Amino acid sequence: ANTIVINRADKLGLAQLHQLRGRVGRSHHRAYAYLITPPAKAMTEDAKKRLEAIESLEDLGAGFTLATHDLEIRGAGELLGEEQSGQIHEIGFTLYMDLLERAVEALKAGRTPELDRPLDHGAEIDLGLPALLPDDYLPDVHTRLVTYKRIASAESPAELKDLKVEMIDRFGLL
Repeated sequence: ANTIVINRADKLGLAQLHQLRGRVGRSHHRAYAYLITPPAKAMTEDAKKRLEAIESLEDLGAGFTLATHDLEIRGAGELLGEEQSGQIHEIGFTLYMDLLERAVEALKAGRTPELDRPLDHGAEIDLGLPALLPDDYLPDVHTRLVTYKRIASAESPAELKDLKVEMIDRFGLL
């Protein structure tokens, strides 16, 4: 099948819509997902956000981004046992988790967290050439995303060198 029609898509969750949409079309076959909804004024704000998120993400591997949108829309519930009071909605899940990780590391080291200090994401460099791992080198989308995260999270040249050695061992030369 290459077409699915979902009636009252505003009543379904983001994960449900993503799974249903993924049931049609395979590989090189074009697929269609028609989401039927009531007029915008009859839908909740969360329903509108869910539908906008599902509409905006159509690339392969969009599941992680979709899950992040879902977490931002619904919230994370109670993080670390304390009632979550909306900070995630204000700054986004990724930044919230970066700040939380920094605070936990400081507390473990016996320091007071410096949450007003900007996050250090390093310099941004425009190489003038593609910096993505080619699909034919690393065909599994999940493995590619994990590898990007590991590259971005490396804290020293030695960690990057170890990752390079591991990648050559697992996938061959690029």
